[in-house]
Amino acid sequence: LGNPDLLLRAYNWKIIAYYELAWLNQPRGIELIQETHRAAANAEDLEHRFWFAANLGAWYMDTADLDAAEREFREAEHLLRELPAPHMRRVLLTNRGQLALESGDTAIAKDHFSTSLATETVSTWKAHRCSALAGLGLCHLHDGQLSEARRLASELPPRPEPWTFDPWLWMTLEARLGLASGTHVMTVLEDLRSVETSLVGKMLIPWMRLRIVRFEIATRRGINIPREEIDELESFMADRRIPHRHAELKRLLTRS
Repeated sequence: LGNPDLLLRAYNWKIIAYYELAWLNQPRGIELIQETHRAAANAEDLEHRFWFAANLGAWYMDTADLDAAEREFREAEHLLRELPAPHMRRVLLTNRGQLALESGDTAIAKDHFSTSLATETVSTWKAHRCSALAGLGLCHLHDGQLSEARRLASELPPRPEPWTFDPWLWMTLEARLGLASGTHVMTVLEDLRSVETSLVGKMLIPWMRLRIVRFEIATRRGINIPREEIDELESFMADRRIPHRHAELKRLLTRS
C-alpha cells in the first residue's frame, strides 16, 4: 500500500472497526489514529480525508471529549468546501447538531438538524434522517416545546429490527418524550433496557450511552440501579479508557 490514498482508505476502514470495538482510546487505537493522521497528511483523496475527520470527531463526541470533537468536525467542514457532496454535508450537519446539543446549545443544534433535514433528498441515508429528526425533537423537548417534539417523533418510522445505526438520539427522544407525556417510568426504563440488550456485542458505544441514559432517568426518579450493572459499565469504561464518560457516570451516581 505505497499509494498514500490507498493507505488512507485502508486506515479508514480500520478506524471504523476500532470504533465499533471501542478500541480507539486504547494504545493500539491511539497508534492507529496517529498513523492515519500521517497518511491523511500525504493523501490527495479529499473524500477519505473528510471521512477520517468526521468519524474521529464522532468518536470523540460519543466519548465526551467535546473539544477534540469540535476540532475534527472543523477539519471535516474545511475539507467539504472543496467537495460537491451533499450527503457528506448532511452527515456533518447531523453530527454538529448532536455536538451542540450535548454542549447545551439547543439554538445551534436546532439550526444544524433543521438544515440537514431541509437538504435531504430521496437518496438521503435513513440513519441520518432519523437521527436529525430525533435530535431536533430533543432540542424542542429541552426548550419546553412538547407538541413540536411529539410531531417530530411521529415522523420517525417503526424502529429497525435489528438496529443498523446508532439509536442514541432516537431512543433518548422516545424515553424523555414518554416521561414528559406521562408514560410510567418503569415502562420507559424497560424499553431502554430492551434496546440496550439488543446492542450487546454489536454496538458497544451506543450500548454504553443508552445505559447512561437509563441510569440518569432511574437516579432522577429515585429508582435503585443494580450494583452489577454499574460495575459492568464502569469496568467497560475503564478497559476501553473512556475517562470523560466515566467521570459523567460518577457525577450521575454521586447525585443519586
